[in-house]
Parts: sequence; structure tokens; C-alpha cells
Amino acid sequence: MPLVYQHIINENTRLAVWSIEEHESFFAENIGFVADITHLQKRLQFMAGRYVLKMLAPSLDIISLKPSPTEKPMDPSGKIHFSISHSRDKVAVMVSGNSTVGIDIEFPEKKLISLKNKFLSEKDREVLSELNHSEIIQLCFGWSVKETLFKWYGKGGVDFKKHLNILSASVLDNDFSFQCIFSKDQPISLKVYGFIFEEYVLAYTYDGLVHK
Repeated sequence: MPLVYQHIINENTRLAVWSIEEHESFFAENIGFVADITHLQKRLQFMAGRYVLKMLAPSLDIISLKPSPTEKPMDPSGKIHFSISHSRDKVAVMVSGNSTVGIDIEFPEKKLISLKNKFLSEKDREVLSELNHSEIIQLCFGWSVKETLFKWYGKGGVDFKKHLNILSASVLDNDFSFQCIFSKDQPISLKVYGFIFEEYVLAYTYDGLVHK
């Protein structure tokens, strides 16, 4: 069973990372359906995400999940808050009973170099450049942190460069934390935590509040 990482943040909030090695029949048997997605890898990622979500939140009816206007899946009852991310063969899921959450897992891709001016402000680049990592890892930090905040917000209409700002960063060995400001509606201070896992960057946030 390739549950490769699990972290209990508090009594209401936890996350897990799964490495996909199974055939889709394994996930279909355990979640009760086959996703209507043509691309095999995307179908496996989707089904694995639902499987891990069900593992972390057994009471959640994953078949009843409804997408919001921004396509973010949501619990119709509003009791369980969750976020799902996938990259290559890894799926990361975070659930909470009392917090709005966001999670992102990324494999460092060279394409981030050509995209950096679209999602990083001058201040963001300044903070990232001070980290003792290669440019591609710095950019992966920036993208994953902002993607995490975007998923935490969940309402869409977010300008990554304008509304999601990195103020400071702390990296110790493979662990990191970023102090950020989300400023689409009104300025909200958020801390994004995470770590380098194998070759992946995993970032997550939670705030103890539920945003409707």
C-alpha cells in the first residue's frame, strides 16, 4: 500500500500523500465508480485522490461531492473541508473539520522558468532569490505556495501576481514556511507550510476559519 506520508496537524486536520502504483480497478473497487475521464493518468490521479480523501474522511460521501463554480469539489453538507492535489504519480490530500485548507504538490518543471514573470512579483522574486536552492526549486516553492493559497480561497478570480504575495520565507533542511498576504477581497495574513518530499515540493495551509 503506497501511503508514503501522513501528518496529523491537529485533532481536526491532517494530510496524506499517496504514490500511485495500482491499476485503476483497485481505486474503482474502493471508491465505487470509474471516473469519466479519457486520459488514463488524469483518471488515475482523480480516482486516487478520491480514494485518499475517503481514507482520511470515512464519513464523507465522495460520490455526492459537487463542484463549486470554480470546479473545486465540495462536501454538500459543509461539514468536511478538503483540498486535493496531484503531480505525476503523487496525490496529496488534506482534510479538516474546522478549517479552510489548501494543499499543493509539485514536481519541479523547467516550464516554470518561462512562466515566472506571470505569477511572481518583484518582491516575491526577491524573497525566493535569498533561498539556498537552485532557481527551479525556488520557482517551484513560489508556484506551490501560491497554488496552495488559491486552493484555500476556492472562489476563483485570483491574480497570482497581484493577489498572492510572499513576504518572507524560512527554509531549514527539507522543511519550509512562507509568510504570505492574500489580498483579493481584504488583506489576510496566512502562513504556508511544507517540505521537499523526494523530488517534490509539497505546500499546505489552514487557518481555523471557514470561508463561505
